[in-house]
Amino acid sequence: MVVKSMVATEDEVVLNLMGSDIHESQIVKILNLVRDTKKETMVSVDYLVEEYLECSDYKQSVTTFIEHESPIRRYCAFEVIQDQFDIVDECWLREGNYGTESKVIPALYDSLALKKNANSEDRVRIPKRANFFCKRKRDDSLWVLSFHTWEDADTDLMIFTSQPHEEVKELVDDIEDFFCEKGPLKGACFNPQWEWIEPDYADWDDVILNEDIRDSIDLNIVTFLDNIKLYAEHGLSTSRGVLLSGLPGTGKTLTMEVLLNVFNNHTRIYAPAETLTYPEAINETYKLARKLSPTLVIIEDIDTLGRAEDHHDRSVYVSQLLSSLNSAESNESVITIASTNYPQALDIALRDRPGRFDSRINFPLPNKKERELILRKYSTSFKVKDLNWKTWAKKTEEFTGAWLRELITVAFSLAVRKQKSNKSPVLNNDYMEQAFSIVHKTRSMVNLYRESESESENLFM
Repeated sequence: MVVKSMVATEDEVVLNLMGSDIHESQIVKILNLVRDTKKETMVSVDYLVEEYLECSDYKQSVTTFIEHESPIRRYCAFEVIQDQFDIVDECWLREGNYGTESKVIPALYDSLALKKNANSEDRVRIPKRANFFCKRKRDDSLWVLSFHTWEDADTDLMIFTSQPHEEVKELVDDIEDFFCEKGPLKGACFNPQWEWIEPDYADWDDVILNEDIRDSIDLNIVTFLDNIKLYAEHGLSTSRGVLLSGLPGTGKTLTMEVLLNVFNNHTRIYAPAETLTYPEAINETYKLARKLSPTLVIIEDIDTLGRAEDHHDRSVYVSQLLSSLNSAESNESVITIASTNYPQALDIALRDRPGRFDSRINFPLPNKKERELILRKYSTSFKVKDLNWKTWAKKTEEFTGAWLRELITVAFSLAVRKQKSNKSPVLNNDYMEQAFSIVHKTRSMVNLYRESESESENLFM
């Protein structure tokens, strides 16, 4: 018996395939089974989008957020979406066996740590795999916005709507603008891999430099950073590069730490050479610096990137760095502070051309007065007995600040080892003499190794 009158169009198709020699109850059972199976398995993003937008002629745009960028980019996109849209519903589709089936499940989220200040952070939810069915607040137009994160790395942000392409582009631009102006990296301190950096706290009282060096830093860095807008108003470049050179331990790193702390209203990208592990990382760092300006880019040990050697890999790094420092794209409000222990090892195009490094500040060894101040500074928190710091300042000629600190550390270690129970260790002349002998031997070995590496006896002239 054929019962065509009791079924819809899809049922007629099933009946025609089955033939006429079948009972009515069997037909109804099979049709119900088909309907139930379709409800459970015949679900796709395209099906959900068409059903929600009530049309098949819609625009689709895909933006990819890659690797370490993905979590922060997803955060920015989600913030814009929540601001501009009412989220009517959300879900994700979990694929079944062999990708032929799918099941509607709740949207999946990640957690992102955002730096609140140096001592605390907030954790926020960001989409990982989610389809958001939205109405735009300004006109009630329908949109579907989908996040698909692949193995916790790259993320595809897919936008579906029947609105014009111009409006899709407007949303993408709004997300980029939010990233540049209000995103978590704006005004933050981080490395080229977008990992938060917490610099050791230091201010200008912590670094002992002679007046000439302090004045050069103030003129070429501090005054410039404090008055960028004024430079722009007078038609001067707001991009600047300053190269700090000198022997290890003369205060370059400490000066950089002070700058990272003092200019905490600027975006700060701290890029030791080991974080720029491939040439394109340099271009990406400066591209980001321009977006988040005013930006302070600090490159420590730049000589390990740009040695004056005839080596292809080195030349690629140097080329990328030269291009970034003097780019066709304006480096407006981007200031580069680089340090080197071996300025002669730098490619000449890096060290001797304004526009790349406009100023070079050489950090000499501390003089006698400065050595005394450094010794006093590092021993402030200790008990001291019968020590003449002027004598020790004279005895430690050619010691860097780092070696002076090591001298105090070793002397204190000797005092700790000899301390009596229930009594605090005391620094005295005997411990200083023993420490001096130990440190002198260590310095001699280090200097011998450094001399064997150096091609010139006057690297810092």
